[in-house]
Amino acid sequence: YSLTPVYWALSPEDVPLCAQIAALCPGRILRFDTPEEASAFLAECAFSLSVRLHGAVFSVGAGIPAVCLSYDPKVSAFAADCGLPWFPADSICTETLLCTVQKLRQSPPVLPSEARISRVPKRYFS
Repeated sequence: YSLTPVYWALSPEDVPLCAQIAALCPGRILRFDTPEEASAFLAECAFSLSVRLHGAVFSVGAGIPAVCLSYDPKVSAFAADCGLPWFPADSICTETLLCTVQKLRQSPPVLPSEARISRVPKRYFS
């Protein structure tokens, strides 16, 4: 696919898990100091695969295609609210995930930049 995985550690506690995943599927591990830095970076990505709610929120806000792996009902609820594909994190098969990502990359959602953040339901900004 000619893609480079980037593992976004949303908190310092995420870094060890990102490192474990990167050992299996080499990629870069990043942390951002501000939400603006994260948004600017995500806007340049081909797509997002997110386990955490905030990663999905940032992806939708940046206007990039996103797939959610839900470990918590709030992640699947957010995905459903935004019309994003999602799968239970503990039972996703690689083939299904790759097929979903390929479909997103072939026909990504097109939104004008001013409309992107409006896709995020207001209750996620409490």
